Amino acid sequence: MMTHFKTKIFKPNPRYANLAFLPIPLEPHTVQLALKHSRWTSTMCKELDTVATNKIWQLVLRCPSMNVIGCKWVFKTKLHAYGSLDRLKTHLVAKGFHQEEGVDFLETFNPVVKSSTIRTVLAIATIRH
Repeated sequence: MMTHFKTKIFKPNPRYANLAFLPIPLEPHTVQLALKHSRWTSTMCKELDTVATNKIWQLVLRCPSMNVIGCKWVFKTKLHAYGSLDRLKTHLVAKGFHQEEGVDFLETFNPVVKSSTIRTVLAIATIRH
């Protein structure tokens, strides 16, 4: 199938889109399986280093009334458009479904404002004053 006749640019054949020459590591479902492979282990170490440098966690003493939230590793393989391996990704995520609203947190709010909205509000404010 051609996209443009004059330039003779062809779309890639989807039959060969998933063809890869190097074996792609499977995404492990458990941490034990991931620790057996050095590439997954190195990405896990990088993720832990990022958590430490960004100071995401803070150790506190546990009270008996505290609800401790566990963590889970999420493993993903990122592929290029033609099916070759781009990189391995790991994320350490909290099991937030163990939380109860009003007990563990009060509200979830992420203040995101578009820059165009801020400019509009500032323009209206300067016109009126």
